[in-house]
Amino acid sequence: MRLFREGKPMFTGRVAPFNAGQQADVKRLVAGSRIRLGSDLKPGEYVLQVIVTDLLAKEKHRTATQWIDFEIVK
Repeated sequence: MRLFREGKPMFTGRVAPFNAGQQADVKRLVAGSRIRLGSDLKPGEYVLQVIVTDLLAKEKHRTATQWIDFEIVK
């Protein structure tokens, strides 16, 4: 997970391993996490990026990423 402001990285999360052993349906894996935004973040536009790496997939399909834009206002 990465957090950007004005195109510059503000935060980079650590890699978290995923255990698929307890999933009810291995065709639709479910995972979750959270990030607490500190009160010291300045107002402005931010981008949150989530990156997932599947080490068992072929290299071409190994990494997926999604992002969302959001704004902090005061």
